Amino acid sequence: MSRKGLAGTIAALIVITASVLTPSARAQSQLETVKARGTLQVGVRFDSPPFGFVDADGKNVGIDVEIAQELAKRLGTKLQLLQVTAQSRIPMLNSGKVDLLLAALTHTREREKAIDFSITYVNDAIKMLVKTDSGIKGPSDMTGKVLSLIQGSTVLPAVKRVMPGNVRIVQYQENPQAYLSLRQGMTDAFLTDVLTLDKLIQSDSAFQIVGPDLSTEPIAIGLRKNDSDWRNAINAMLQDMVTDGTWDRIVKKFVHVPLARPEMWP
Repeated sequence: MSRKGLAGTIAALIVITASVLTPSARAQSQLETVKARGTLQVGVRFDSPPFGFVDADGKNVGIDVEIAQELAKRLGTKLQLLQVTAQSRIPMLNSGKVDLLLAALTHTREREKAIDFSITYVNDAIKMLVKTDSGIKGPSDMTGKVLSLIQGSTVLPAVKRVMPGNVRIVQYQENPQAYLSLRQGMTDAFLTDVLTLDKLIQSDSAFQIVGPDLSTEPIAIGLRKNDSDWRNAINAMLQDMVTDGTWDRIVKKFVHVPLARPEMWP
């Protein structure tokens, strides 16, 4: 190759390398995508009070719904809520059908293999719900009994760790189904997060929450992997909600027990 030809090849390589390294050539952050679209698409649960549920007027309400509304407001976009279940939420996120998950989603190491998470915005725990006159006070009283829980939740490891070996487990798609099975006497206990149980029994003295916390449940926003700009923007908005009192207003509207505020960064 001549010197002229070699120089031309090197120059072309420099141009190509520079273009790869410029911001315009990088994968676009979801932050940019959402702002350009003008709509924030959020996956929420319709069956998981107080996080996301349908009220008596048929409206989608809850902690997650109002945080989603705040995020859209702070992004300067409209909001579209899309229903997800415990099983469908992560696949819907990773397939691009939603921009993020505000779906009573517990941050776990196993889930970190598939998605990223925001900071924890609610600290919850797992406990049992039983009929008040059942005589069941904790896991040790569940020998030979039937326990209901939700498919796709983080509850099963806790069950295997603390429940007697002869407990029969029935899994349901959504919280209302599991709660109904307990009400109808088909199961003896329902295991899920405390805040959901608290909301379910606020007007029903026939049931009570019993036993110790079986596990901690750090609830966070689910995000697709490797998008630090989007994750940082979400974290900043969550912390701003704490600073300006929005987080307290939302939580106190739906929860009647004290909750720790999200972590704050300097």
